[in-house]
Amino acid sequence: MRHHSPTELHRATCRPRSIGWCAALVLLILCFSIITTSAWAVSVRIKGKVVDGDGNPVMDVAVTLTGNRIKGKPLTDSTGKKGLFTFIVDTGSFEILLEKEGYIPQIIKLDARESGIKQVNIVLESLEPVALPAADGTALPVGLEGLAGEDAGQLKKGVKALDNGDTEGALAIFEALAQSAPDKAEPHFYLGMTKAEMGNHEQAAACFRQAVEINPGLGQAQFNLARSLVELEDHDGAAAAFDQAVASGAMDGAHCYQLAANIYINRNDYARIAHYLEKYCQLKPGEAEMLFRLGSAYFNEGEIDKAVTSLESAVAADPGMVGAHYQLGLAYLNQGMTEQAVNSFKAVVEKAPDSPLAAEAGNWVTTLQ
Repeated sequence: MRHHSPTELHRATCRPRSIGWCAALVLLILCFSIITTSAWAVSVRIKGKVVDGDGNPVMDVAVTLTGNRIKGKPLTDSTGKKGLFTFIVDTGSFEILLEKEGYIPQIIKLDARESGIKQVNIVLESLEPVALPAADGTALPVGLEGLAGEDAGQLKKGVKALDNGDTEGALAIFEALAQSAPDKAEPHFYLGMTKAEMGNHEQAAACFRQAVEINPGLGQAQFNLARSLVELEDHDGAAAAFDQAVASGAMDGAHCYQLAANIYINRNDYARIAHYLEKYCQLKPGEAEMLFRLGSAYFNEGEIDKAVTSLESAVAADPGMVGAHYQLGLAYLNQGMTEQAVNSFKAVVEKAPDSPLAAEAGNWVTTLQ
């Protein structure tokens, strides 16, 4: 039996870089699982419904489907007024990328091994700016209490206008306040929220930066700045702003780190992906999916020891996660640990014998034994 060198095995798992941005993004965020086609094919209808955080249908969402049963270009669709999309494909393993301006892109992995209908329900998170409610119901973030008298009354009037969808009225109020109280963070913060609501993220980012300059600990402004910079494709700036939002103590650190990791997916920057997933897992230890993604990022970065540790934790947290077992088998092979690799590949076959991934794992078992 010929033994593969770690370099050979590592290269064998790498994805081509020419498959297109959408396909690469989907494959990367799904932790670079390797899948193959099986010898038979049965049709399955994949039906999806996309809603927002309030349960309302989201239309005009671009939907991209990739998978081991799809040859050539990925399949695409878009949601209608009811937020629905559908694909008819051969059974297999798939990844669904959903994108719409103003919403955080989302990737869904789907194992559709049986014929019939596979229903998928997705909630898209809005990129609308975030403000925390004050005790009196006015949307004032923590730390924004600097205005007084008539200015404070105007601020509340502007916030009410913004909440009611009157962006032009809110814009006029906040612009006037920024002139009359330039050394206060509130007018700049809400001016940024209004600009972001209007889709002008370049000016929104400038306003949030001004608010942060006045009040460096204003985590909501840092978070909203990061979101606007994501829209402007300033990835490094967005990641830094997410870091500052966490440092302020006012925002959910795990959520910020997950968003920061996501921005580096389409850049194939495995080191930065791993950096932020490490931080996520420190705050929320034991989540199998995130440990799986972290292990795959380590693997593609060439840090095999760390990959093994993370992937072992992933399968310990969720023994049924066949993708993690498979990736762990590849990591063991890179370390020359043939017996452990065989056991991991056998676990894939035992836990999901009908899956396309099991066929690939079975091939490895036959080759290595």
